Amino acid sequence: MVEEKNRFVAMRDGVRLACDIYRPDAPGRKFPALLSTSLYGKDVQKVTDERRPLSPRHGNGGQEAGDTRFFVSRGYVHVVAGARGAGDSEGIRAGSSMRGSITSGGDT
Repeated sequence: MVEEKNRFVAMRDGVRLACDIYRPDAPGRKFPALLSTSLYGKDVQKVTDERRPLSPRHGNGGQEAGDTRFFVSRGYVHVVAGARGAGDSEGIRAGSSMRGSITSGGDT
C-alpha cells in the first residue's frame, strides 16, 4: 500500500482540504476511489489494531472512514479528507452539518 499523507486538494472556490491518500502499490494503474470526509479532521480516522472496549468519549478510534487496509487490498484508492475548517483543512466549518462538505465532496 502506498500512503500519501497531508496532501491538499483545491475546491472550486480555492479552499484546500487536507487529505491522506492510500492506494494499491501498482504504478501506472488506475483504480476506483472511495472518499471519506470527517468533521473532526482526517487524522482521527484510523481503525486501530487493538481489540479493546469502546471508550465512552472516543469510541475505538475514528472508524467512520472505514478500514483503509480492507479497501486498498481490494483494489480501491481510499481518500480520507478533513471537512472544511476541520483539522488542517482550510475554510470555515459550517456548524455540525455536512452542507459545506457535500459540495466539497464533489470537488474532491
